[in-house]
Amino acid sequence: MKVLTAAVIREVDRLTTERHGIPSLTLMENVGKSVVAFIKQRFAKLGRRRIVILCGKGNNGGDGFVVARHLLEMGAKSAVYLFAEPAEVRGGAAVNVKRWQDAARELRIVRDGNEWQAAKAALASADIIVDALLGTGVRGPVEGLLREAIEDVNQRRPEAAVVAVDIPSGLSADTGETQGAAVAANYTVTFTAPKIGFFLGSSALHVGQLIVRDIGSPPELIEEVGKSQLRWLEPRESETRKGSGIGT
Repeated sequence: MKVLTAAVIREVDRLTTERHGIPSLTLMENVGKSVVAFIKQRFAKLGRRRIVILCGKGNNGGDGFVVARHLLEMGAKSAVYLFAEPAEVRGGAAVNVKRWQDAARELRIVRDGNEWQAAKAALASADIIVDALLGTGVRGPVEGLLREAIEDVNQRRPEAAVVAVDIPSGLSADTGETQGAAVAANYTVTFTAPKIGFFLGSSALHVGQLIVRDIGSPPELIEEVGKSQLRWLEPRESETRKGSGIGT
């Protein structure tokens, strides 16, 4: 499996829609379903688990709302927090905020430190925390409210597990460096291909166990667009390649 930059993966997503007719909204739905499938596989008795989902205003947050909706359909209830005004959310993310509201009849909004303080009790008692705050498009250091939330996530109870959607919030997808603050996840469920930053910088402190899921992009498209010769060897590839980790 190729290891790619964030820009290349965005190009794969774009061409998946343009050439192969898979809408971006479907890709977002597939992301959320993949995360839920992992959570269901990894954690038993989800109906009894206290789950907190933290969502930003971008597409990563939209993924989080898909996760919340599918967990609800399975009978697992989540406390879901949007770190933005609903009017700030655009595109597919806005669609999935609305779908969540239609399904759950609620939307918890965190716009400042006072509102976050009121929400921290749920975080403190959570068994599973889903990080969908920031995706690969983050620019500059994470500061203010989001930094406070990330630092509180990192001070969770030892028995609580963090599942990052696509990338731990605040981690650079290309360098593996943190930008102000970054979530220290137990599991990172990423899509299409691993980001090169998952193997560089301080990523070992943040990614946790890496899980890569297919969301519908054709393998031949990934090979065409991805010029990198770096590969992450999965068990299914180990039969034809020697070694493990990143190969060439």
